[in-house]
Amino acid sequence: MQLFRQLGLDRVHLAARVTADWRGLPTTRPETTASLTLVCPTGLDATPLGALTSRVLVLTGDQGTPAEAISKAMAAHSEASIITLSDYYGHPRADLLTDRAEDIGAAMLAFLARMDQLHAVKPVRLPAQEGELDGISYRIQGAGAPLVLLPLGLAASQWEPLLPRLSAQYCTLTLGGAILGSVASLEARGRSTGYLGVVRNLIAEIHLHPGETILDVGCGSGVLDRWLARHTGGAHRITAVDIHRTLLREAAALATKEGLAEHIEFREGNAEVLPFGDNSFDSRRRWSPSTSAAKVVGAHLGVVEQLPAGALEAVAPELKHEAAVRDGERRLRVLLDHEHRRALPIDRDDRIEDHLCHARVKTERGLVDEQEPWVQQERDRHLENLLLAA
Repeated sequence: MQLFRQLGLDRVHLAARVTADWRGLPTTRPETTASLTLVCPTGLDATPLGALTSRVLVLTGDQGTPAEAISKAMAAHSEASIITLSDYYGHPRADLLTDRAEDIGAAMLAFLARMDQLHAVKPVRLPAQEGELDGISYRIQGAGAPLVLLPLGLAASQWEPLLPRLSAQYCTLTLGGAILGSVASLEARGRSTGYLGVVRNLIAEIHLHPGETILDVGCGSGVLDRWLARHTGGAHRITAVDIHRTLLREAAALATKEGLAEHIEFREGNAEVLPFGDNSFDSRRRWSPSTSAAKVVGAHLGVVEQLPAGALEAVAPELKHEAAVRDGERRLRVLLDHEHRRALPIDRDDRIEDHLCHARVKTERGLVDEQEPWVQQERDRHLENLLLAA
């Protein structure tokens, strides 16, 4: 809200995916929201929609658990507009606008035009600019009714494929930063007491030596890389790799803000084809030729994802407390039982983690006065017994 006030925006269109990013506005400032577009929303809680329902567009795939969850959540909101993307599985990591930009763009523009007619939104012409306010980064393009684009979760391309088309008709404000979208969840999880307790124990077992170089595969927001740089006093060169460009951009910005940029290099890369030659990283106990790249310290941190089949199994003697399992989307996961010091041969999703993270970051965004006591207690209990690397 402070950003809207600073830019002189009284009423805006919103577009989002992550419930925690938008849920505060309909309940605390419903008059500010001219419309709300939800693109394949994850963990959808439709309760906050309230009287806003007639101004809501939900785009959903027609396959898998996400589609079923959205259908169930919106069952009681018949006034909302729902458009189904045929033959599409909108899973949490789907690159939505790379996959279906034409369909999503056409649906959004038609819906926004209708909302503009029903709920007059004052056009604005703001200077094209980038900035940051209270942990929220913003980029302004185009002119017209203001359209606020919140992060699309873990979609690699975010709004980029559709941005030129939207900015041609609207004044778009693309938002990001450490307190929005998947970055907020990753940061909250990475700072939690239980999670860091497990990481500390694993780092102690690895016995890193000063000057060794470290590779983190699937670094996300870089929360563990920053912690590791601080924890080791900058004694290691850390290379952090992720396939997600937006996460890498946010990770680099956070490292710079915390004065750690000189210790961490963030690079785009696919875990299945890492952009490094053999023996590029020091840490002989964490290297196996079958991984076809440098030894992966990230495996010990519990943050490895999407490794090729057999990669973790090949270094199993070194990964004493880890087990690789596959979920319904065929992504490799690592589960750790901190209490009993052994692997948990089970599979589960992130819904508990997401729920707890969203409750936690509500406080950081100023949507509630203080964090409910159960949030930290439940997070610590959950993470003391189980670290789910996702």
